[in-house]
Amino acid sequence: LLDDNLIKVGRVAVQKTHRGKGLGRELMTFVEQYGRSHHYSKITLSAQHTAINFYHTLGYQIEGEMYDEEGMDHIYMTLSLEQ
Repeated sequence: LLDDNLIKVGRVAVQKTHRGKGLGRELMTFVEQYGRSHHYSKITLSAQHTAINFYHTLGYQIEGEMYDEEGMDHIYMTLSLEQ
């Protein structure tokens, strides 16, 4: 079932030479601001296990259990945009 009030983020990647400069945080902040200004209810994504803490710092919450995707552990995370 497709939810028209939901933003689904696919792969988020920053080129290795540009990591640690805040570009991923800037990108995700833009997505959040876009979602809020266009009245979306939440953002969902599938985080690699190594990125869970990054998304937690942005307010994302874990949903469900860890699962394998292409040989790497992932978990669904969401950010509510409702006030």
